[in-house]
Amino acid sequence: MRCWKTVVLSVFVILSVTAGPAAALSPTADPVDGVLLQRTAEEFSAGKVYAFAEAAGKVALITQAWTPKIQGASSKAEADQYKQKAVSQMQRAILSAGLTMDEYQTIAKAAKRDPMLREEIQQIADELY
Repeated sequence: MRCWKTVVLSVFVILSVTAGPAAALSPTADPVDGVLLQRTAEEFSAGKVYAFAEAAGKVALITQAWTPKIQGASSKAEADQYKQKAVSQMQRAILSAGLTMDEYQTIAKAAKRDPMLREEIQQIADELY
């Protein structure tokens, strides 16, 4: 992968578009029955982390491909149409990597907080892309 920042940007693009703007700005822990659970790298199987890196790389490539079209759109409606096509492709990439959208979002949130998990994802992405 050329740059981790692209992967991170793509992660938050897909989070904000698929789950609404609040998802990208959500707290760093997930509330469950009033208790905050911190997720760490140890909670994800190697296969899930690999699938996430694969999906995030594909999402980054999709983002790179669609951003110029979205920015160059002649109207908001056209830009929205392009965004929806991009999101659809991103969702297919995530699902084809073997993750659900919830799994992808959970690992993305954990990677945001956990530098060791981020490093592991980056190493895999560097090998893949």
